[in-house]
Amino acid sequence: MKVKAVFFDAGETLIHRNPSLATITHRYLLKAGKKVNRAELNSVLSQSARDMKEIVQKAELNDTEKWHVYMDSVLKKLGIKDNTLKNDVISRLKRGTSFRVYDEVWGVIKGLKKAGIKTGIISNAPRDLKKVFDRLGLTKQFNWIVVSEDAGVEKPNIKIYELALKKCGFDRKNVIYIGDNYLADIMGSIAAGIKPVWLLRETKDAQFTFKTGKAPDGVAVIKSLREIPGVIRQYGGLK
Repeated sequence: MKVKAVFFDAGETLIHRNPSLATITHRYLLKAGKKVNRAELNSVLSQSARDMKEIVQKAELNDTEKWHVYMDSVLKKLGIKDNTLKNDVISRLKRGTSFRVYDEVWGVIKGLKKAGIKTGIISNAPRDLKKVFDRLGLTKQFNWIVVSEDAGVEKPNIKIYELALKKCGFDRKNVIYIGDNYLADIMGSIAAGIKPVWLLRETKDAQFTFKTGKAPDGVAVIKSLREIPGVIRQYGGLK
């Protein structure tokens, strides 16, 4: 195959929260007078994320709806019933002001551009992601940005991938997709006939990676975006 375009997931692939989801949630809990042990909170956040597996697979809820289900689960496990607290946390998270760009992103994108490879985003996110990208200086780095709120469907639904393919104009055999979420990113792109690359960073903050024991046959697994040029060389596209 000849790689002509690379699409990326956004959260935990190109950008990450700093402070993290756990830190933000913990701060709001303390602000509301809820004393919760940080280790317990970390465990509950991870457990509630795992409980979201079926919801993510079905791809029937939008980003905002999923956050409400998730935070309802977190607070219930903590024995807390406080809708104001829940809504405050969700509002804070959706503003995206804590997002930062992973250090290696700039060099990787520059290298792809130099090689004549187009780049895009496919993300389960609200339209506000574009404001986040504007703030971070990322918007102009990508040829296309496709978010689920605009597309009307969530990954792993293949329709969002089809929309991205339509926008870029390339055959799916000339496109690869990079993401960290096994269900939404890897299984979704496979279903859409797009070659996936599974990004498995060594981090404690990727609650929604949905790790599995082994990657499907033919799926490249990387720990940093710096490995992308090597993967593309294997597929064709970089000299």
